Amino acid sequence: MAAAMALAAGLRVARRVVAVAGPRGAQLLGHLLLVAKKTAKAEGLGDGYRLVINDGKLGAQSVYHLHIHVLGGRQLKWPPG
Repeated sequence: MAAAMALAAGLRVARRVVAVAGPRGAQLLGHLLLVAKKTAKAEGLGDGYRLVINDGKLGAQSVYHLHIHVLGGRQLKWPPG
């Protein structure tokens, strides 16, 4: 399979929801990880994948929000970029 990057559908959420970091935030983050796993499977990334969350100015965001990138389809190196 060619290198793939899929943005897990439905993973964008308001930052303020996650920033609360209480039980609701934990449930939401857990749900996002489960959706990311389903997305990886749907994209044929069974050999492995990496989840990336960029946050804030130094995370290259101009519009502050949360989403998860699902990266895979090739050997990923460490440390990343």
